[in-house]
Amino acid sequence: MVLADPFTNMQDSFGKIETGYGANDADFVKYRPKFHVIGPVNWMNDPSAPYFDGTHYHIYYQHNPYAQIWGNMTWGHATSTDLLHWQDQPFALYPNSTWDMEGAFDGTCMAEKGYQGKTTLIYTAVSYSGPTYVNGQEKQVLAVTDDNGNSWTRIKPVINGPPDNFVVNGFRDPYLFRSASFDAFLNMPTAPDSIYMTVSSGIPDKGGRLWLYHSSDWENWDFHGPFLFHPPNHVASPNPAFYGNDGVNWEVASYFELPDPSGGDSWHIATWGSQGGRNGEDFDHWALWTAGQQLDMSMPDTNEVAKPTPRIHETMSGVYDWGISYAQMAFKDAKDPNGRYLAVGWVQDDVIAPATSANRWNGVLGLYRELFIQEINGIDASDPLLQEGYASWVYDASTNKVKTLGMRPLPEYASMRGTGVWSLPKNTKKTDLSNLAIPIDSTHVEIDAVIALDTNSDPISFVVRQSAKEETVITYIPSQGNIFVNRTASTSRSDLWRTSDETHALPLFRVNNGGLNGTGGLEPLHLRVFVDNSLIEVFANDRYAVSTRIYPDDADATRMALRAPANVKITSLNVYPITDSAFNRP
Repeated sequence: MVLADPFTNMQDSFGKIETGYGANDADFVKYRPKFHVIGPVNWMNDPSAPYFDGTHYHIYYQHNPYAQIWGNMTWGHATSTDLLHWQDQPFALYPNSTWDMEGAFDGTCMAEKGYQGKTTLIYTAVSYSGPTYVNGQEKQVLAVTDDNGNSWTRIKPVINGPPDNFVVNGFRDPYLFRSASFDAFLNMPTAPDSIYMTVSSGIPDKGGRLWLYHSSDWENWDFHGPFLFHPPNHVASPNPAFYGNDGVNWEVASYFELPDPSGGDSWHIATWGSQGGRNGEDFDHWALWTAGQQLDMSMPDTNEVAKPTPRIHETMSGVYDWGISYAQMAFKDAKDPNGRYLAVGWVQDDVIAPATSANRWNGVLGLYRELFIQEINGIDASDPLLQEGYASWVYDASTNKVKTLGMRPLPEYASMRGTGVWSLPKNTKKTDLSNLAIPIDSTHVEIDAVIALDTNSDPISFVVRQSAKEETVITYIPSQGNIFVNRTASTSRSDLWRTSDETHALPLFRVNNGGLNGTGGLEPLHLRVFVDNSLIEVFANDRYAVSTRIYPDDADATRMALRAPANVKITSLNVYPITDSAFNRP
């Protein structure tokens, strides 16, 4: 392949691999993450069509090759054998047909039993964009690859617009799947094939929609109805601390099934991004999920349902990421013998004027996450959390178990740790923990801590990217059940959208072997904090995540500290410098 400097036009980029500005460019690398998937230069956003081809994982992403702001939506492309180390590939889709002259938007693909036996993609082609949505401006286009995903040949649009010409807020981001559950529920023939697709959408004054389609030949798609639908600005939980907001339009949805850890019925899971539900803050996005173990049926009517349509009988709903990770896409890991499900989302930058930013890039993909049904045993039946009503978990009183959607960073990320791990010495006096300097200076680090506490314990904090005048403080507040990311001193820059705090609910359950003495009380707090220069991702108890950005000015903002009160017990604390890189480039 021919390497090239950042391109100025489409013609110059054909068949070439894009490059950035190099490790010696101080402005370019100042805030660049290194162990995440990130485009070589300029703008990137949503992940698309993740799949494993038998040898390589593929990830595509929305990309503007010519500027560090949104536009010219082209498909960037990278491949990996292990989901850790990636190689750039030439662009895979360009906005260069009459169907997508305004952008080649998101899509998904299937590597098995595709159109004419080939790996097959359906993506959203955009032919018009403007202040008013025009039906037909977003079409779902069928494409195939003959070169192992390096490029895609368009066949034709297979869905030309919204169902029955509904007036919609959007109609994009097709998600392809096969489902024996759906086939049985709908009495669908499985030969020669049975393929389902959701398209993300929304209806003004009616709220978000996932439209369901079915095909047996890839070319002809039958519209069924809304597979998932919520009213505008819907909040699933009676306690808004446990849920986001469904806004007015949905994007980048996924559907999949996860096994129940107790051997019960499988869980039907949907994830999506909502637009317009955050009062203009955090880019007005929420990353959401819902789940249930049963399917209900919507029968044809004179409104939105054309054919019998399965829908999830929702019993728990929650937030995929409480910060600014968005457009998460889930996929089955065909390389994994157990067929695990993974998800990856996009994290935007917070720079107010990205078009003129000295960085010359914007956006990064978050860490890949493994999704599963988490089971928490030995629940104290008197726990007030069990009286919350509909929430992001379900409680079974007959077994004293809570179940929820679990999410955790890929276990493979542990292999990216460098040498020189620091562990809290077991003989450290509690009086020395109130402001303990952690003897690792790094802008790329993982903190892994397990802490025993109770509701009357004082807050415990970890400080990262610290200098004499800058620091970011990550705190758990037991009395509130909240994680608090204090960014007020993260930077002295004034050209950022957000430097406000992130504070979100992480309720810990009361369990029989919890608390400070292990005889009953709160379950232990398990924090994993990943710092990758300007990107911070906080994971807690394998079910909570918040992603945020920081922009320290000081070159020596590399220090860390622990601020622990006397009334918590640190069971383990390990801090790992991360020295490995996702790409052989900045």
